[in-house]
Amino acid sequence: LTAIGVFANNLFFVGGHILFYTGVLRFFELRERSRGLVVFLAAYVVVDFFFVFIYDHIVWRGSILYLTIAGLSFLTASSLWKYRPRLLAASSNFLAVAFILHGLVFVIGFALVLLAPPATNSPTARNPAQVLGILDGLIATTLWTFGFILMVTQRLNADERQTRKELELIFYAS
Repeated sequence: LTAIGVFANNLFFVGGHILFYTGVLRFFELRERSRGLVVFLAAYVVVDFFFVFIYDHIVWRGSILYLTIAGLSFLTASSLWKYRPRLLAASSNFLAVAFILHGLVFVIGFALVLLAPPATNSPTARNPAQVLGILDGLIATTLWTFGFILMVTQRLNADERQTRKELELIFYAS
């Protein structure tokens, strides 16, 4: 039963980061490469399934999870920088930095898992990488929430200004 929980947790964690990436692209009115993301997620599911149910090894499982989350975080940060409109530069930069920091925490977690492997294979045993991950989760979700609210607010303000200009043009033209 614990293995099912570990597998589901990892799957939802990686899936959630894929949705962050997809959401950022769609917010910028771009399309993601859904086929590539589905193939990536399927490959992760197969690898994670192997290291949870067949060859239960927390160091390998943790290493793959940490590298996957770090990669997805860096990909999301890159998209925030690369595709940001000029009017949303401040909030996009803020979120990009938050995602980079999140990715760096998972790179550090990867190093910790390799340098100080957990004494037990139990997912509930405390180790430095898990403690770091919990702290990161609290901080990252707060920063993301603030950043996404800021980005949506900036976009709404920009849309309002554009609409006001268009209405003024119509009013003065009539």
